[in-house]
Amino acid sequence: MKAQGIRPNARIWRHAESFKEAAILCSKNNLIQPMAVNAALAIELYLKSLLSLNILNPSGVVKEFKAEPGHQFSSLINRIENHHKTMLFEELENISNEINWDSEFKKFDDAFVKIRYWYETNNAAPIRHEILNLAVDLGKAVLAMGNKLNA
Repeated sequence: MKAQGIRPNARIWRHAESFKEAAILCSKNNLIQPMAVNAALAIELYLKSLLSLNILNPSGVVKEFKAEPGHQFSSLINRIENHHKTMLFEELENISNEINWDSEFKKFDDAFVKIRYWYETNNAAPIRHEILNLAVDLGKAVLAMGNKLNA
């Protein structure tokens, strides 16, 4: 079996899109905690779409794909290949050059876990709508990358 990296992985990206859309619906209905959990999961999956590898069978058909484990955004970003990471941040800068994107990811680094388990000791995380904005912008940036990489 041969591993081939097609970035971003379209299946994972579409999965991220569905969680982003769920976050938008939750936001419209003032369901803040579910909005934040869905937005955080979307961010995680957008990043993982840049890390996955397709495993091809001898005929060249995708048999399976492997993605990196983990929920911490900064850790996932650090595992992205340098040229793809540079491209990602360039696309984010095209969306807004007034945001410090590295700080934005770090601000919500453990959001997926902390927001789900807010009731556990020392696990409270402030829930803000900015996490939804980050999910929307990241989805656009990863899509733009995919359009350039696979043109």
